[in-house]
Amino acid sequence: MGRILNRIVDDYNSDIKKFGGTIEPLPHIHPHLLRHTSCSRMAEAGVDPRTLQDIMGHASMKMTMELYNHVTDERLTNEIQKLNNRRIS
Repeated sequence: MGRILNRIVDDYNSDIKKFGGTIEPLPHIHPHLLRHTSCSRMAEAGVDPRTLQDIMGHASMKMTMELYNHVTDERLTNEIQKLNNRRIS
């Protein structure tokens, strides 16, 4: 998997140079990064944390939620907006 990702990144970056684009080149992408990304995206989609732990294959919830589930500024803003939209009874 690592070789495939490296090849994609290298080909993309060489095309940028070849055609003189002003696009930033892609950084090296380690395959393990995809686990972090998928965990974060599943959490954003509302997957139950306990289910997410099982999907990720982690023995502890702490591993899933603190190490793999990354909260972006956009995600934080969206969650705060949800709270702001709720009516307090």
